[in-house]
Amino acid sequence: MNSNQNFYNLSGKTALVTGGSRGIGKAISIQLARCGVKILSVARNREDLDALTQELPGAGHSVHTCDLSNIQEIEFLEKKIKIWGIPDIVVANFYSRTEPKKLNEYDLKTNPLPNGSIEYLLRLIPLCIQTQREKGFGRWIAIGSLIAEFAGPGQAWYSIEKKTIESLFLTLALEEGRYGITANVVIPGFVETPGTKTNYSKEKYSDLESLNLLGRAARPEEIAYAVEFLASPNASYITGIKLPVTGGAHINWPLRNKNKG
Repeated sequence: MNSNQNFYNLSGKTALVTGGSRGIGKAISIQLARCGVKILSVARNREDLDALTQELPGAGHSVHTCDLSNIQEIEFLEKKIKIWGIPDIVVANFYSRTEPKKLNEYDLKTNPLPNGSIEYLLRLIPLCIQTQREKGFGRWIAIGSLIAEFAGPGQAWYSIEKKTIESLFLTLALEEGRYGITANVVIPGFVETPGTKTNYSKEKYSDLESLNLLGRAARPEEIAYAVEFLASPNASYITGIKLPVTGGAHINWPLRNKNKG
C-alpha cells in the first residue's frame, strides 16, 4: 500500500474494526490509521494483533483479543470500549468459522448452528448510537460477501450470517440517518488474503480469479479504499447501500460459475 494514498483527512476520528488483524480487516485498520483515525482493532489471534500494532501509523491505537461468538468476551469488549472511547466508525468484518457443508449433509444434532455473528452488533449499536447522535457523526460499515449475493455450494450458513448483517445495517441506516449516522455494506469479490492463498489450490485460485471481468483477485487495500471513502465526510449523503467491490463479478459470476464446486 502506498503510504501517500491518504485521500481523506479523518484526524480526530476513532474506529472499531472487528476481524482487524489479517487480510481485509488488517488493510482497513492500516488505511484508516493513515487517514488519522485512532484504531481499536479486535481479533482472535494475539500474534496477528501484535504484528498489526507494529504497522499502524500514528498513535493512540489499541488492540484487543476477542472471540465475538463468546458472550463473556463480548461483555469484556463493551467494558474496553467504554474506557477507550465510543468509536465514530464501526467496521463489522466478522469472520465466520463455519465449515462449508451442503444442506443435505446438515445434521443439527452433530452440527449445531453457530451463533455470535450478530449478537455483538446488537450490543454495540445501543452502546454507541447516543454518543454518535450527540456528535452528529457515525459511520457503520459491514463487510459482506459476493457469495451471499449468489449463493455457493456448502455456504448456506455463511450466506445467512452475511445477509443477516446486511439487513441489520440497512435497518440502522433507516433509523439513524436523520442524526448524521450512515450505515452501508461493502461487498468484496474474490480477494487475495492469507486465507484464500492457503485454502485453495493454484488451479482453483486461478479459476476463482477468472470469474470477474478484470481477471484477477482484489488486493485487500482495494477493499480498504472503499471503506475509507464511506467512512469519510465526503460520503455523508450515502447510506443504506450495498457497494460491490468485485472487479465486475457481480455482473459476470452467474454466467461463469455454472454450478461449479
